[in-house]
Amino acid sequence: MLMSLGEIILSVLMVVLSVVKLDPFGWSMPTQLQMIILGLLIGAFGLYAGLLYRERPQDEREASHLHRASRLGYMAGVATLVVAIVVQSLNASLDPWVVITLSVMIVAKLVSRIVEQRLH
Repeated sequence: MLMSLGEIILSVLMVVLSVVKLDPFGWSMPTQLQMIILGLLIGAFGLYAGLLYRERPQDEREASHLHRASRLGYMAGVATLVVAIVVQSLNASLDPWVVITLSVMIVAKLVSRIVEQRLH
């Protein structure tokens, strides 16, 4: 089954909210409260869209598509965080959350593989 319209809308909305939060062009001048609310909204929306929405495959083919999409998402996340670490290290302004996020992703993958191998 192809991606549903809901999945596409959720993905686009998440990207739009993130761009609005970053405000790369300096178009808006939100108050501190508006930025906090937007950050909380992105956090809640990200958890819903990234973890909860439509993670129940109907058949083996759909499970395979979900697996491949998750794997590609993981690899893109790792690559992006590695680039961020290199760039920030060269600028001497490494954000510890970037390193923590990368470490958590790698450890979670390792633990899940160990658990899956022992259970199956």
